[in-house]
Amino acid sequence: MTASSHEIEAKLVAPSVDELLTLPEHIKALGYQISDVRRHVTLDHYLDTPDLDIFRDGWALRLRDSAGKQLLTMKALAPPSADGIASRTELEQDVEWDGGVELDFDDGVLGGKLTPLVGEKTLWQLFHIRQDRMQFDIVTEEGLQLEASMDQVRWEGQDAIDLGFEVELELKAGSEEDLRAVLKRLIDRTDWQPAIASKFERGLGVAGLV
Repeated sequence: MTASSHEIEAKLVAPSVDELLTLPEHIKALGYQISDVRRHVTLDHYLDTPDLDIFRDGWALRLRDSAGKQLLTMKALAPPSADGIASRTELEQDVEWDGGVELDFDDGVLGGKLTPLVGEKTLWQLFHIRQDRMQFDIVTEEGLQLEASMDQVRWEGQDAIDLGFEVELELKAGSEEDLRAVLKRLIDRTDWQPAIASKFERGLGVAGLV
């Protein structure tokens, strides 16, 4: 079954893995409560047709492999604001994939949104992202709830790789303005800068497609 959601999140770039992993200390120093940290290791395959029809229609298509399960996601490509906050529509559905070259999904997958974009063309893998994510929840006295992620990211193209360290703050409850206020305090404290490109956009660069 396809799930549709609207994601609002902020992204920052940390200069090193050591600094990235200090995020919980900074959040607690700002006076917010946090949960225990949990870990997720994922391998993401970004897919499109040879003519990049999905990208040209304003979407990114990701097949995520995590703990033996596969999740197919279409995410609208919307540029973040100057302070690093992005608002995007997502469609998600659990799928089965054996890891082979063949990538063929049912016509009704993702609510039927994918099939018209692909048509009779073949889906192929543009690049991969290996991600080691440490995640925890943030709760403020005002009722704001955020899901915080510390991502160690490795982009893999056919002939190139890149590494990065990113912070994500996803809004779970509360207002975008409250998220913006937390983000500003965190930037003031750490001097980490907003991410100007999504992981997908950075992956296109690694793959030599932009």
